[in-house]
This record gives sequence, structure tokens and C-alpha cells, in this order.
Amino acid sequence: MIYKSKIGREDIQYGNGTFSRMGRTGFDITLTEVIDPSIEHNSNGTHSKLTQVTDPWVDARAYGAVGNGTTDDTAALQAALNVVPINGILDLANKTYKVSAGLTLANGATIRNGKITWSVTSAIDIFTVKDNTIFDNVRFNGSGAIGTVGVPLYQRAIFGGTNPAIPAINVTIKNCRFENMTVGIWSGGASTDSVPTGWKIFDNHFENIVGYKGNSEGYAVILTPSSKGLVSGNTFKTITRHAIYLAGGASNNHVENNIIETVDNIGIQINTGSTQPDSKNNLISNNIVRNITKSIAYGYRSSVGIGVYGKSPDNTISHNLIDDYLDTGIDISSVTSAAIYGVGNRVSGNTIMNGGVASDACIRLDDPDNYEVSNNRCIPPNNTYGVITSGSYTPSKISYFGKNTIIALGSGAVGIRLALPSAGHMIDTNHITVCTTPIYDTGSGNYYKEANKDTIGTAVISDGSNTLYAGKNSSTQIRESALTADVNLTLSNSGAGDGSSFRVIRAASATGAFNLNVKNHDASTLKVLSAAGTWVELTFNAVNWVTTAAGSL
Repeated sequence: MIYKSKIGREDIQYGNGTFSRMGRTGFDITLTEVIDPSIEHNSNGTHSKLTQVTDPWVDARAYGAVGNGTTDDTAALQAALNVVPINGILDLANKTYKVSAGLTLANGATIRNGKITWSVTSAIDIFTVKDNTIFDNVRFNGSGAIGTVGVPLYQRAIFGGTNPAIPAINVTIKNCRFENMTVGIWSGGASTDSVPTGWKIFDNHFENIVGYKGNSEGYAVILTPSSKGLVSGNTFKTITRHAIYLAGGASNNHVENNIIETVDNIGIQINTGSTQPDSKNNLISNNIVRNITKSIAYGYRSSVGIGVYGKSPDNTISHNLIDDYLDTGIDISSVTSAAIYGVGNRVSGNTIMNGGVASDACIRLDDPDNYEVSNNRCIPPNNTYGVITSGSYTPSKISYFGKNTIIALGSGAVGIRLALPSAGHMIDTNHITVCTTPIYDTGSGNYYKEANKDTIGTAVISDGSNTLYAGKNSSTQIRESALTADVNLTLSNSGAGDGSSFRVIRAASATGAFNLNVKNHDASTLKVLSAAGTWVELTFNAVNWVTTAAGSL
């Protein structure tokens, strides 16, 4: 029996000459021939009435795709992509399509609702995209193939094009999943190409992004170069090298609200060589980066939460949580070819914790120039640094280190270490606890504001003379062992502010027929602790140190 029936959009895409739908009576209605000539079926999968112009929705199966996960659907998918119009839709109908070669979009379009898988072990770009392409709810599952030593193998799910092509712009990838490949998303282009702008990558999941250890593979998201891109709300798990990588002129991008877990190198990295355009004005904010490992010896600080290197000025790293790293939580090295390029970077409001026992620092800055390091919360292990700076070149502008809270896990840690050429950097209102040495400054000309008087901790006084600096040395100084000679402690007025204070204790165990002498900045004696079990408190009055209290324990 032949039934005449209206045919909807979901019916007209099959392209096989028959249309099946469950009828309202509960049985299948099958049309073996089309009675209504207004919906004549064409040989290419379209229809004379509902054309791709008026109805730009295409089902991959209309072009022969099977979608069973085992049949090679490469040719059928490419045929469908060839006819999808600008702003059209290729719907994968929630099926799994196996491919053996790369696919190229003729126009910017939306690809949605399905899974793409491949088993090839050679280099492959699954989708090379055009401007305004959108991927929504697509799952990519690769072969897991990796390169060999020194020879990377790129299996990229989504690629924006390469030199000398003009890479795609305004590409959107959302609600997708990427697994078992060496590169998930690469905006494409080279530093000499037009910059791909407006890439938006959000609410995706990346897992088991593989690579040969030490090769340039194992990247979940690469924006190099990129401008005005967004990487937000994604989750990353088990990434061989980098979860997110910006380079080669990547500027004005936002990387925010991502969760990154288990990366075997550097979680988020900006890295730009001396011959490339600056990677600048990027915002890395409100990300969680956990469990950064290094399974091989990379030869550099390689277990890093967030790293910024080379020609990368004016970037902001703010309000990130970095939890569990082996080398450095936040690492910035701005020197390339003996020149300082990383001017004006800002590190603010971050929390860095659970560093390895042999780690370097929560925050490391090499050759900072006009940096701001403020409002960070650092919990360094014993014998490491909260913040460490080093430099070989005199910066053009001073840097600011202020309002940081550093809570060390052992007295051997150093709160803030400054090893910089003279430049008059500002050290202001840092709160540092537990460290025997809260601030260790081997430079000169740095300025300590009065508010550093809240720098606290206990230091053990050793034999020999010492000069103490407000804000740099522990506010409590204690002698615990017997004196074998007179010990002089001179309180410097350099960096001291009105209200800065020290407390000096000669413990009951500090016996011996010698004196513990506390002297003013002009070498005049303020207090002699001649007996064990005595103490003195001293305060700076904007001109001199004065004794404010003394007594016995």
C-alpha cells in the first residue's frame, strides 16, 4: 500500500529514495515512491523543494556515510562537507564515523552531534577549517599514535591552516571531547602569516593527549599565533606536555576558568622566540592547575603550573590555583638573546601550594622589568622560596613586590629572595611567617616601605656580628646556644619605617661570660644583654632605634 504523507526535514536527508517514519497508529509508514512531485528526490541528496539554500541542514548519511564506527566514511563525509553552504549545518546524527584521511571544509559551517574516530598511525588533520566554523557536541577519538625521538607526529583533530595559507578566523569549538591524539586544537598559521583571530574554545574536555616525551607533541590547545581568542571552562586530564600553549605573537587572548589535572611538563605556557612577534596582553586567570609532573629530565624547569618565556610582555597571571608541582608554580623568564623582552608582566592574587620537597619556588621571576607581584598566597616547602627573583641585566623600570602572604612549611624556606641589579624595587607590606629569613636581598637600592614591619618569624643568632634590616630580617632574633665571644647586632635605618620593631632574646640556654650587644645604626649601644634569660624590644621612631621594653624571661 502506498501512503501519501507530508515529509519533514528529518525525512528528506536520507537520499535513498525511501522514507520511513512511525505513523500515529503505531506502525511504520513507508513510501516506496514519492507521490507529491513538489518534493522530488534528487540524486545528490537534495530536494527540489527544500534546497540547501532554503534549508541548509545536511545529514552526513545523505551522502553515503554509514556511521557505525567501523566503515570508512571519509569519502562520504567529504562529499557532505563539499555541499554544506556558508553558515550551513552538517549533522552527524549522534553516530560514530571512522575516517582514514583528513577532511576540509569548503565553507564555514557548523558540525554537530556525533563522533569521529580514526586508527591511522601517520600524521593527519581531521578537520582543516574555514572562517566561522563551529563544532558543537563532537567527540574526537584518535589512534594514540606518537612520534619517535626528535620526530614529532601531528595528529590534530581541528586545524586552522598553515603557512602560506591564511589561517581561519572566528572558529568556535564548544561541548566537544578530544582523546588519544597528539594535538587537540591548533589555530594554525605561522608568525609570518595573518594572525587567526577570534577563536573560542569553551566547555570542552581533553583527555589522554599523547606524545613522545620531549618531542613537540602532546598539546591539547595551541594558539600560535592567535589574537583575541578565548579558552574558557574546559577540563584537561592526562596531558603529555602542555594543556594550553600560546606562542609566536599570541596576544590579547583570555585563558580563564579551566581545570587542568596531570600534565607532564608545563600546564599553561606562553613562549615566544626572539625572531617572533611579541606574545603580549594575554590574561591567564582563575584556572586550577593540579599535579604537574616530569617523567623525563627536560633540562630546564619543567614541572611548572604556568610559565611565561621569551618575548612575552604585559601579560597578566591572576587568581589561579596551582596545586602540586615539582619545580615552580609560576615561572617567568623574560630574557632572549641577551635582551629583556618580558616587560610589564603582572602576577597577582594567585595561590601556589604543595610544591615538591626539591622544588625551586612558588613564584620565580628572571630579570623582572616593571613587574607587579602582589596579593599572592604562597606556601613554600622547607628550604625553598616563596618568591625568588634573579637578574643579569639592569631593568628599565622598578618592580613592585607587595601585599603577598607567604606561609612557609619550614624555617629553612626564604620568603622573598631578591638577587637583582640596583634599581630601587619596591617591597611593600608582605606578610611572611615561619621563615628564618623572611626577605633575603643581595641587591642594593631597593626600597622597603614601613608596612614591612609585619614581616615576622624567628631567626637564630649565631656568633659574629650582624646587621639587621627592618622587613628583611625576622622581627624576633634569639640566641639559644652559649656565647663564645661578644656578639654585636646593629639595627640599620635603611628601609626602616616609623614603628618598625625588633625583639632580641638571650635564652636561658645562652650562657657564657660574654655580651649580646644591640647597637643603633650609628654604632651606639642601645642595650647590653649580659646575662642569659634576658630580652629587649626596640622600635624605630623615624630617626633612630630606641629601647621600648626589656626584662627577664
